[in-house]
Amino acid sequence: EQSNGVPFFGKAIRDGVVPLPRVLARAGYQTAFTGKWHNVRRPDEYGFEWMANMFLSGMGHYRDPKLVQRLGEKPEAVKGFSTELFADAAIRFLEQRDPNRPFYLYLSFTAPHDPREPLERFERMYPSRDVPLPVNFMPRPRFDPGTLDIRDEKLLPLPRDPEQIRIERGRYFAQITHMDEQIGRVLARLDELKLADRTIVVFAGDNGLTLGAHGLLGKQTLYDEGVRIPLIMRHPKLPAHSRTSAALVNHVDILPTVFEWVGVPLPEGVEGRSLAGVYAGRQAEVREAVFGRYDERDDPRFRSIRTTRYKLIRYLKLQREELFDLQADPYELKDLSEDPSMQEVKQSLRARLKEWVEKQGDQVAVANWF
Repeated sequence: EQSNGVPFFGKAIRDGVVPLPRVLARAGYQTAFTGKWHNVRRPDEYGFEWMANMFLSGMGHYRDPKLVQRLGEKPEAVKGFSTELFADAAIRFLEQRDPNRPFYLYLSFTAPHDPREPLERFERMYPSRDVPLPVNFMPRPRFDPGTLDIRDEKLLPLPRDPEQIRIERGRYFAQITHMDEQIGRVLARLDELKLADRTIVVFAGDNGLTLGAHGLLGKQTLYDEGVRIPLIMRHPKLPAHSRTSAALVNHVDILPTVFEWVGVPLPEGVEGRSLAGVYAGRQAEVREAVFGRYDERDDPRFRSIRTTRYKLIRYLKLQREELFDLQADPYELKDLSEDPSMQEVKQSLRARLKEWVEKQGDQVAVANWF
């Protein structure tokens, strides 16, 4: 966020940052995009060549969504459900692509963002009586982190009603199940076109949701429910297995990993680290810590550092900290920040976090450090 210039909505990626599709386009790839485009600039400005069924908003209704097919056109309603329409466009590209060029396809679903309005056949799969509450469900947060007045947290009243949380979680699961089905359609077509044995597939999310955990609803949190997200990569030359890795990784690690696999040189300034060694079993990890940031527009809110065992969250506006031992307390229920036996750990994490903030040129956080 600090490096690319987009800490919040409505800001353009800095001119000096070279986008992944543009690098691949220059390397001869046919680049394609479909789905949610929540950026200031147009897809072609970032290197996309083929586009269809583009949703130019942060959120909206899933049925008969207003989509754009070509640059410069106004959004028009398209009959259908957006999750399926985006998969349709992705499949159409696979069928129409230039067979003489490698391709990069970016498929961006709006699911499972609210409004949660799943198809009935998926909602029936998750009746509220069968949906468990989060282990760390609370009717109210332990304290107001400074986000209870934003839209996401106002979707349900305080205190949180357990039954309503179960209903919302069931709808959330239903939307994800529908999305899984549509991803399966795309992968099946990849198989049918005999492209799977030479195509890398990356599945990633951009944030999680609390939905009752810690008494919160939204994504504006540095608890694990908000920031611990899926990352699955399938490489046709790596043996299939069901092994998972506990390595600490970041979104910025996707680009160097893919570029190493396809043999494209890295642009200058790339901050990520290739995970190729982790996926091949040659490395256990590529970093000792990951860092988190959340601001509400230009208003500084939270910074965090997470190691394999500990997490420290600093609430800049509140001048408050939370420290968790994730090994003993994976649901972040016991704040150890005032525990006398944990002060050395806290001070070490605090120093590393401050070093990262300063290195990032995060002047907003520096000015509000306490």
